[in-house]
Amino acid sequence: TYLNLYGYLTDLIICNRVIPDKVDDRYFDYWKESQSRYYEVIKECFAPVPISIIPLLDREVVGIPMLEVIADALYREDDPTRLFFHGEVQDLHKEDDHYTLSLALPFIEKGDISLMQSGDELIIRVGNFKRNIILPHTLVGFTATEARFDESKLRIQFHQRHERR
Repeated sequence: TYLNLYGYLTDLIICNRVIPDKVDDRYFDYWKESQSRYYEVIKECFAPVPISIIPLLDREVVGIPMLEVIADALYREDDPTRLFFHGEVQDLHKEDDHYTLSLALPFIEKGDISLMQSGDELIIRVGNFKRNIILPHTLVGFTATEARFDESKLRIQFHQRHERR
C-alpha cells in the first residue's frame, strides 16, 4: 500500500512459505504461532487488498511441475491476469501548509477514531478495527493533527512540527 503513494498499484498480497495446518509436529509450533501473528499484522497493514497464501511445500520450487503447484495454490480457479483489487488504498496531497493522507477504509462505519503516531508509523483504531500505516518519507517532521471520516475514507491532516528552542 505504501507503493500506492508513488503510483504503483498493488492488487494482491502474497504470503509465501506459510506452514500448513496439517503440519502437526510440535517442532513447528513456535513458527506457526509466529506466522499467525505476522499474518494479522499483514492484514492490518494491507487491508483492503486481498491476501493469498502459498503454503510451505515439501520440496523446493524447481521446474514446471512445482511452478504449477504454486500457481494452483495461488490462483486456484481464478484468472491470474485479472486485477484482484481496484483502486488506491492511500493518497497523499499537499494543501497549503499541510499534507492530507487519505486512506480507503471500506466496510468501516464512522465512529470514534483513535490515532497514535510513533516516528514513521501511524496506528489507527476505529471501533474494533486496527491498522498500522508506515508513513511516507515526505511526512518526516510532520504530526497528525486532525482526522475525519467521510465517503469510506479516513482523511488525516499532517502539519509541520515546530521545534522548541
